[in-house]
Amino acid sequence: MLAASAVAIAGFVASPAHAEFSIKPYGFLRAEYTGASNALSSFGNRNSIAPTAAYPVYGDVNTGYRDRFSVAQSRLGIDMKNNERTSGRVEVDFVDFTKGAPTTGALPRLRVAKIEYKVSDTFHVMAGQDWDLFSPLNPYTFNFVGNFFEAGNSGFIRQQVMVENRTESFDIAAGIAGAGVDNTAIDGAVEKTTTPAFELRLTQIMNPKMKWGVAGLIENRTYLSGTSVTSESRTRMIHGLNIFGDFDMGPAFAIRVEAYQGTNLADQNTMLTLAQGSISNSVNEWGGYISAKTQPTERCALFGTFGIAKVTNPDQLFSYNPATTPPVTATNRGIQENVKAALGTSYHFSIDTQIYFEASRFVTTYKTDGSPIVAQSTAGELGLLWTL
Repeated sequence: MLAASAVAIAGFVASPAHAEFSIKPYGFLRAEYTGASNALSSFGNRNSIAPTAAYPVYGDVNTGYRDRFSVAQSRLGIDMKNNERTSGRVEVDFVDFTKGAPTTGALPRLRVAKIEYKVSDTFHVMAGQDWDLFSPLNPYTFNFVGNFFEAGNSGFIRQQVMVENRTESFDIAAGIAGAGVDNTAIDGAVEKTTTPAFELRLTQIMNPKMKWGVAGLIENRTYLSGTSVTSESRTRMIHGLNIFGDFDMGPAFAIRVEAYQGTNLADQNTMLTLAQGSISNSVNEWGGYISAKTQPTERCALFGTFGIAKVTNPDQLFSYNPATTPPVTATNRGIQENVKAALGTSYHFSIDTQIYFEASRFVTTYKTDGSPIVAQSTAGELGLLWTL
């Protein structure tokens, strides 16, 4: 059966109709050890698979040192090309935020699945699942999945249709995106929101390694009072503005910055921020990060990032109540401020293999029905990265 499949694929690739068809794999294997002084939160789950915040103290279980090994952030992808105009990409990793240290329990997680059509040398159309228009940059870090999300980095991955026109000096991109993410078995607010999100991004390209720009999004979201089909509903606006810059001055110094402001951005589910609104309240926030890297030698690099996200009207935010919600849930995290700082270094053994160490400090403030809870943790990550 496998031999027959191989012959069929070979025949398909070699056929005249698909003479230009090509497949190019890419990705990396990432093996790392993480230790932390207190519990960490990976998007609301108490583990360090992809840490984004410090986990609030609940009894003694969240205090004290803990560690684990992981390869879950390893990533594999395939670039496919049918001709000069049409291409596709599929990409997976093995992260499951509900599993702290899986081995054979790890499953592939779809990151990217997109089709691109090149209309001209400057203009192309993309449809599928890919990185969001709103936040086109990432800080320098080896925590690729946790990143500085919920601590200043605002964008993530969404399903969308995008058009982009890119010249040597200017780039304009516009997109229509899905209303959010629904990982449940039933229709909810995402499906009840009949209008998509609209995004626009303008970028000035100063040279191939330096650019800055501004992006915005707006959506009219439907909020429900419950999960029943008869639940009360109400629409509220989700909107945001993001300013970003990427300035690579060569091995000596590179810097990336982002600053955003918005309302109910976390309700997009594809925007990894703090402001979660509700049927009765809108929540506002601001945030951003500054990230720098230097390469003192050909093989060695030093990098660091400071990021912050802050809700400006925490009285409208859902509370974290340790008496009734011992685990922080992904839909009711109650974070009103999150600060993260990281410093790290990497060393290349060869062109495709490097070892790295990254130390991070998390200070996360949770709104409660009483006084806020301030959770703190210091973490260190030692890893090996092999790039395909």
